Amino acid sequence: NIKLLSKIGVILGSVLLGIFVIFLALPLILNLFIDKYTPQIAGEINKLTGLSTGLEEVRIVTTPKFTTGLKVKKFELYTPQKEPVIIADDFQVKMSLLPLLAKSIRIDAVQLKNADITLKVNKDGHLAIEEFLPETNEPEQDAETSAFSLPFGLKLSNHLPDIRIGGYKLAVTDGKENYILSGGKTDITNFIIKL
Repeated sequence: NIKLLSKIGVILGSVLLGIFVIFLALPLILNLFIDKYTPQIAGEINKLTGLSTGLEEVRIVTTPKFTTGLKVKKFELYTPQKEPVIIADDFQVKMSLLPLLAKSIRIDAVQLKNADITLKVNKDGHLAIEEFLPETNEPEQDAETSAFSLPFGLKLSNHLPDIRIGGYKLAVTDGKENYILSGGKTDITNFIIKL
């Protein structure tokens, strides 16, 4: 019995190690094809936000913590008139895979460098980008049935992602005056929303 159990243990361990190695190596294969889908990714961002998107060198990443996500060397979001809203380098979003077993989506980390955000405020006090955001024709729903529902019974985790920013500049302008907030390395970690 001990020999049988040890054989089963070795086989099971080998299978799990193989899956782990394949998971870590998967980006080497997928990144050969991702450039072909970059225009579709930009199109989806445009549909969701109403803003144009610039993406350079989109790559899939995996980590030993069983997270996967996208890394973009240069990310740009701008109005149809080509006014920049967000420009950032090395933008990454990673999602944890293990919480999916409990039907929970958990964004593990959001990282970016040299974030340059410009928000223009109209005379009526609204942000200028609001005119570009797509309108939702869905009827109003109460708090119990949120307008943002996920398929397959999935729910968002109450663990907020670790946010790492390597330098930022936030400019708010009304066309005449500029208000600027800037800073260096900023980390926001271990945020949990108590429900």
